Amino acid sequence: MDFIWSNIFRNNRHDRRNPLKLIQQVPLFSELRTGELREFLRISHIRNYNPGEVIFFEGEPGVGMYIIQHGKVQ
Repeated sequence: MDFIWSNIFRNNRHDRRNPLKLIQQVPLFSELRTGELREFLRISHIRNYNPGEVIFFEGEPGVGMYIIQHGKVQ
């Protein structure tokens, strides 16, 4: 499945500095206008996780959404 996501995030160096460019590349958000994307970013949090760090447990109620820019979740 990694091959699918590798095509979504093409210019990762630029995207790290510009979260708007990152989410514009996510198909779910591709049809949103710039103002709508900025509103999404206003309520979003950028977070880095260490290898092996627990992000969530299977079966927990969902409280948010994750966009993974680098790495993978197991």
